[in-house]
Amino acid sequence: MNPAYCFLLRSSPDMPFPVIILALVFILIAGNLLILGAASNVIVIQNAERRSHATLSFWAFARVGIPLTLVQTAIYWGYLRIVSLQAIV
Repeated sequence: MNPAYCFLLRSSPDMPFPVIILALVFILIAGNLLILGAASNVIVIQNAERRSHATLSFWAFARVGIPLTLVQTAIYWGYLRIVSLQAIV
C-alpha cells in the first residue's frame, strides 16, 4: 500500500474518498512537473547526458513537464468529477 495513502487515512479518516484519490494523483504526477520532482528524473537525465553528450536544462524539462502535468491534472480532475457524480446518482 502507498505510504502517502496510509498517512492520509490516518491523519483524517473522515476525508472523502475522491479527495484522497486526488491527493494521491498529485503525489504520483508531481515527478513530471520538474527535474527535481523525482529522483529517477535526475538519474535518467544524468545517464542520457553521459551517453549522448547533450545537456537537458532545468527550463527545457520544465517547458515539457509543466504543460504535461497540467493536462494530466485536468484529465484526473475530470475523471474524478464524473466518478463522484455517478456515485451520487
